[in-house]
Amino acid sequence: MTELAKLPGIGRKTAQRLTFYLLKQPVETATRLAEAIRTVAAGDGCGECGTLTDEDPCAICRDPRRDATLLCVVEESSDVTAIERAGRFRAAITCWRPLSPLEGVGPEALHLDRLMERWRTGERGCGK
Repeated sequence: MTELAKLPGIGRKTAQRLTFYLLKQPVETATRLAEAIRTVAAGDGCGECGTLTDEDPCAICRDPRRDATLLCVVEESSDVTAIERAGRFRAAITCWRPLSPLEGVGPEALHLDRLMERWRTGERGCGK
């Protein structure tokens, strides 16, 4: 319960309600939740676009209605969420971590070769 209360927007009472809810669930439910938290913590995401997801490829990359001639490059998965919430942009999307030499994130972390291959072959992470 203490760890849940550390989450933003989750107070002591909400953490308590969540804890009691989880205690009533089958072990498999808690296991799925733990795995989802592990995925987020590890930064695992879609192998095509890098969006944080528990599916690979993600729903965006599987969507055949995406315009494969356009590519939107964003910094974070939260940017993808905002774009998707607007519901107007139907291009392929890819997430790139910003360069941060102090954190050991150099140009190789951008996987430019993978992006260029997707572009060259028309595989733009958009269900095509």
